[in-house]
Formats: sequence, C-alpha cells, structure tokens
Amino acid sequence: SVLSSKSSGLEELDLSENYLLDSGVKLLSDGLKSPSCKLQRLWLSYCYLTDGCCENISSVLSSKSSGLEELDLSGNNLLSDSGVERLSDGLKSPNCKLQRLRLRNCNLTDRSCENISSVLSLKSSGLEELDLSGNKLLDSGVELLSDGLKSPNCKLQRLRLRHCRLTAASCQSLAFALSDSSDLRELNLSYNDLEDQGVKLLSDWLRNPQCRLEILSLRWCRLTAASCRSLTFALSDSSDLRELNLSENILKDQGVELLSDWLRKPQCRLEILRLSYCTERCCKSLASALKSNPSHLRELTLDCSKPGESGLKLLSDLQKNKRYKLQTLRVSKGFIESDQN
Repeated sequence: SVLSSKSSGLEELDLSENYLLDSGVKLLSDGLKSPSCKLQRLWLSYCYLTDGCCENISSVLSSKSSGLEELDLSGNNLLSDSGVERLSDGLKSPNCKLQRLRLRNCNLTDRSCENISSVLSLKSSGLEELDLSGNKLLDSGVELLSDGLKSPNCKLQRLRLRHCRLTAASCQSLAFALSDSSDLRELNLSYNDLEDQGVKLLSDWLRNPQCRLEILSLRWCRLTAASCRSLTFALSDSSDLRELNLSENILKDQGVELLSDWLRKPQCRLEILRLSYCTERCCKSLASALKSNPSHLRELTLDCSKPGESGLKLLSDLQKNKRYKLQTLRVSKGFIESDQN
C-alpha cells in the first residue's frame, strides 16, 4: 500500500464519511504498522465502524513504528464502551504517540470515562486534546474522568464535553480536579444544563492563580446574569482567558453590563467574546467598555434581539477606528429571546 511504501511522505489522511467498515480499518492498519509509514493524522469519522475496529487501531497505537499523533473516530455511533476499552490498551502502550483523540457521538457512557481516565494518569501518555462531545457521559462520567485530570502525569490541554448531559455536579468535579495544577487551556461545556450554580463552582477554579485557561465555551448552559457576576469576580484580578463564549444564554442587560465592567479593566486581556439576546443598552455598554480598554478585544459576535441603530453604530465606529483592536464585528439581528426552560 501507499502507507508502507518507503517513498511515501503521506502525513495526513482523511477517509471520513466513507463506507469503510471494520474490514477497511483492518486493511489500513497493516500499512499503518509499517516502519515506512509516516502518517501522523488519521480521520475516520462517520465510517460505519464498530467496536471491532478498535482492536486493530489499538495494535497500531502499540506499534513501535507508529507515529500517529491525531485520531478522529467521531460519528461512528455503532461504537460503544467496549471499543474504547480495547482502544485504551493501545493508548496505554509506552509506544503510543497519540496527542489528539476525538470520539464525538460514539454512543459512549461513563464506563468509557473510567478507561480514558486511567490513560490520562499514565506518565507515558502524551494525550493533549480530548473530545467526548455528544456522548451520554453524565456527571458520573466526568467524576471518573476527573480522577485522571488531577493526576500530576496528565498533560491534557483541550477538553471538549458538549452535549454530554452534565449538570453543576460536573463543574464541581472539574474544579476540584483542576485546582492544584493543570495544563488545561481550553474547556468546552456547551449545551449542558449547568445553570448559574455550575458556573459559580467553575469560578472557584478560575480564580486560582494556577489556572491557565485561555478558552471557555458555555454556550446554551441556561445561565443568567448571576453567572456573569461569578465569572467577572473570578477573572477580575488577573486571567489568561482570551476567548469566552456565552451565546444562547439569556444574560439580559444586567449580565452584559457586568461583563462590560470587567472588559474595562486593564487586567482584562479577552480577545474574543460571543453573546446572544443583546439589546441596544448591551451594545452601548460594550462600546463604552471597549473605549476604556481598547488594547485587546479583536472579535465580537452578538446575536441581537433589539440592537438599536445607535448601539450598532457605536460598535461599528470602534471597528473602523484603527486605535482599537476590534477587527471582526458580527451582528445578527432578530435573534428572539426564548424560554431557556
């Protein structure tokens, strides 16, 4: 095959959305184990794979000659926890060089979190990015995952848990696990029923001087202005946070004004902000904040319900003024406020 050819320099292969089946992965794995194979990134999302393919992938990861650093098996909903158990055998191998693993929408439960947690705890593990979005992990799964996250051996930098049926209890587990020391730079908990209590618990970790989080996404988490109060209090002194997504939460004017007060502070170094249900008053608050601290925010996305012409003009004038860093302004009008319940 091409992969086993000495002359091949192929480093990236995307076979997503093909009817490969497990038999296809078996054939592929022979080439991947070849000493001549230079492949580093392999994408096999939506390929009708089952647990059976994980045995072959595991053997590839365990192979001394494998240089695979990125693997995407997302959207193979015929997979299950049994498949991840087999996969984790390869991930635990000292030969495994995998850094990025994506298992979105793979029909996994909290049982998979236990296996992945044991991988994160290993000194030999180099896993830096993990995406388990769209799986029914529940709070029990995050609690199990947190055992690995609090290990001094854990090197994870990006964790995505969108649509995992989580509540505030998961925020408590994560905040506790990450409180001592953590390399985590990105956390995505969007589309989970966290509510204000969850953000309050997360904020305890964000306030920790050892927290180095740069990207936080909490889209549609049923948050109110109370969450803005918790976040801005936690981030007020000093923070590495560069990107914050609070869209599809009904924060109201009060919430946006709290965020604006934080944006005014010279300690705030936020570069990207996304919000929804913004009114004219919100736009004016944000514009005023950016005038006070023009140094950092470069991208602002607003889904507006009643933006008002004057509010939008203030923001667009800032974007046009070279004194301000605002490069990208996205405004969607007619975004109607709906009941979060």
